[in-house]
Amino acid sequence: MRLKWKVGLSDGSVFIEGDKYFPVLLGQDSPWIRLMNYVESRYLEITSLAITDGKRTFNLPSIGKNPKFTAFLNAPKPFEYKFGRVIGGKVSGGDLEVFCRVEAIYENYKLQLWVNENNPDNCYVLTLPL
Repeated sequence: MRLKWKVGLSDGSVFIEGDKYFPVLLGQDSPWIRLMNYVESRYLEITSLAITDGKRTFNLPSIGKNPKFTAFLNAPKPFEYKFGRVIGGKVSGGDLEVFCRVEAIYENYKLQLWVNENNPDNCYVLTLPL
C-alpha cells in the first residue's frame, strides 16, 4: 500500500494525499504542491504533518494548541513542514528503496522522519543542522 501524507491545517481541516481534494493527477502538479498553493492562497498554516498507510500513522511534532499527544504540548514547535519521496539504497549496494520523508523545520535544525514505502515497519528518524 502506498504511503500518503496527512496534514492538519490552522482552520481545523485535515487532508490526506489522494483524497477528493488533493488527488494524484497525471500531468499536473503533485498533491503536495497543490496543498501548498491552497494553504498560501487562504492564509493558513500547517499545524501537523504525518505519514499514513491507512492503518498506521507516523506523526511529526504538532504546532497545534491542543495536540492529541500531550508530550507535544510543551515541546519546541517547528515553524515549517516539508514532504517528499526519496529513493535510497544500502551503502554497500543492493536494492533501491523508496521512502516517504517528512520534515519539521526548527530554528537551528530539522527533524526528518523516513518511512519505507514497501515496508512501513522500516522507518528512521534524523536530526540535521540547518
